Amino acid sequence: MRKLCPSCQKPKVLFASELEALKYIKSRRNKAANVHLKPYYCEACQAWHLTHKVR
Repeated sequence: MRKLCPSCQKPKVLFASELEALKYIKSRRNKAANVHLKPYYCEACQAWHLTHKVR
């Protein structure tokens, strides 16, 4: 589910915990092999988001 993050004013997927975000990354690993996803905590919305880097 995407919600608007008050920090960056962009729609983001919010995760309640780092573990949930890591599980999501693991489930998507084969679908986006050239993208490295990493969770980070956002103080503004008090949730975990994902950041990415294209390899």
